[in-house]
Amino acid sequence: HLSQYPEPTYRLIPLLSSMKNVVLLPLNASELFDDTSLKLWHQKINPEKEKFWTHVFADGCRLALLWKYGGIYLDTDIISMRPMPFANFTCPQHAEIVSNGAIGFTHRHHPVLWNCMEDFVANYIGHVWGQQGPRLLTRVLKRW
Repeated sequence: HLSQYPEPTYRLIPLLSSMKNVVLLPLNASELFDDTSLKLWHQKINPEKEKFWTHVFADGCRLALLWKYGGIYLDTDIISMRPMPFANFTCPQHAEIVSNGAIGFTHRHHPVLWNCMEDFVANYIGHVWGQQGPRLLTRVLKRW
């Protein structure tokens, strides 16, 4: 439904505005977290009191987006030189931890993602970096 948004102008981001296949849209977090176990967490959390709010919020958004729509998420420092022939995947961050910076699920509503969102809320510790990111994915996959 991109037609409902006006043609964007990226005055502050000239590189992006030169790319016709890049569109920036406003994020409605309440809508994104609706119908997920992250909804109540998002309603109760106070971002001003969170040490790593930007990271934690991004982790939650990533899970909700992949849950609702499926697809591939890659951190901006990851470049794929060829098409990715994987179905459902993640990558190691190091020997003991699974990365949440390169993850993909080909179809909507994958149960691993639902388990991740439930664990996100049940084991929320906002002041520990990675608790809702790589550590969360590692915990869930160890139980899987």
